[in-house]
Amino acid sequence: MTDHELQPAEVYYGSGHSGELVRIRVPGGQLQLDDGSTAVVSVTDFPGLRIGGEYGLFLSRISGDVQGDRYQLAWGTQGAFELTSRRTVMPLGSVVAPIPRRFANESIADLVTATKTAAETARRLRGKRQH
Repeated sequence: MTDHELQPAEVYYGSGHSGELVRIRVPGGQLQLDDGSTAVVSVTDFPGLRIGGEYGLFLSRISGDVQGDRYQLAWGTQGAFELTSRRTVMPLGSVVAPIPRRFANESIADLVTATKTAAETARRLRGKRQH
C-alpha cells in the first residue's frame, strides 16, 4: 500500500472540504527492505497515481484507522479515474464493474454531473432516514 496526500479541487459528498489536505491509501507501491534493497508491488489493472495527475476519486474512510483521517478507494481500484488532457475519463481499475465501464472515455463533465446527482440523491435519502 502507498499513502498519498492530495488536495481536492472539489468535494461532492462526505466530510471533506475543497482545498483541504486528504490522506489516501492505494494498493501497490515500493517497499524498502531491511537489507537496503527495494521491492515493487504492482496491482494488475491499476497503474497507481502519479504526481501531477488529475483524478476523480471515490473514497471511503479507512475503518479502524488509528489516526482516523485516512481514506481508501471506494470499490477497490474501481473508484479511481484519471482525468485526461483530452478532458475524458480513463478508469484506473478494471472496467468490469458498471461505474468504470459506464464512464470509460466519456467526458469529465458527464462524470461530474452524474457524481453531483448521486451525491444529492444520497443526501436526500439520508435526510429522510433521519426524520
